[in-house]
Amino acid sequence: RHVKAAASHAQDCPARQATVLAPVCQRAGLFLSMVSCSFAEALEMQEVSLGAGRRAYGPDHVDVAASYNNIAVIYVKQEKYVEALASYEKCKAIRIKVLTHDHMSVATSYYNMAGIYETQGEYAKAREMLEASRAIMINLLGRDHADVSSLDQMMENMSAAAAETVHEAGASDAVEFHDTDGDYIGFVLSSGTVQAWVNGVLQISHLTSCSIDPSSGKVTDALGTSTVPVETRAFTLAALTALLTLGNVSISNETEDLEKLRAATIHEVAPAEVLESIPDDFEALSSKELKAMLKEWGVDTSDCFEKSDLLAKVRSLL
Repeated sequence: RHVKAAASHAQDCPARQATVLAPVCQRAGLFLSMVSCSFAEALEMQEVSLGAGRRAYGPDHVDVAASYNNIAVIYVKQEKYVEALASYEKCKAIRIKVLTHDHMSVATSYYNMAGIYETQGEYAKAREMLEASRAIMINLLGRDHADVSSLDQMMENMSAAAAETVHEAGASDAVEFHDTDGDYIGFVLSSGTVQAWVNGVLQISHLTSCSIDPSSGKVTDALGTSTVPVETRAFTLAALTALLTLGNVSISNETEDLEKLRAATIHEVAPAEVLESIPDDFEALSSKELKAMLKEWGVDTSDCFEKSDLLAKVRSLL
């Protein structure tokens, strides 16, 4: 009761009092959310804490980020995922600004956002967030850390869920594989039409043409290029060729020649134009998107085996 009374005067209190009020309301909000499950009151307390924190510390402070995080948690419990993502994004932006990108708190923000995307069945976006979290963890903890292994397992489980989504789409036949970037790729024959799926998300509803290079295992369509792992290459490409033929998809095997021609054209682009095309948030891109971006500039990625390798390539251009 006393906390609520103090909170009612929060907007008028000076900054000195706000430094006391902010953490008190934050703890009250956590109690109401976790113990009492009074989400509306918990949200009110966290919003008061947020306002007091902004007055006490300014907009860019870890405690302000914590308030945004706590607000997002409440929205998740209320299944208000759009609002939750917006709060998590604000939390992440402050943490990056104050703590730098390579910090465990930032990795946690990416992880939290991945959970929401996965809940909504947006597996491609969820995987991007997990990859961003994993890259930070590898830099800080090393590749063999248990937390990194746990993320790897989560991404495998997510790929399985993505595959289940494809099967539930009513496909009469499908060819599925995990490409060398770890993305789940599915080509589905449904009602005589071939669809292309990536990580459980329908990307092309009517595929009309596709290039297959048996020697390199590269499969190219309007989305870009995926590479079939060598262990399953022969069987997968044979099955895919049969499925594409059934779906009346135009198939060619000139992928390498087309790539060489494309690269020759791209090398004529001025370096300044390349720099301008690099997005500010390129570290949040997936491995597939980074590889496609580098390929567009004619940069060789054959020696890149991890996302960190691709990021290093991009940074070398800056």
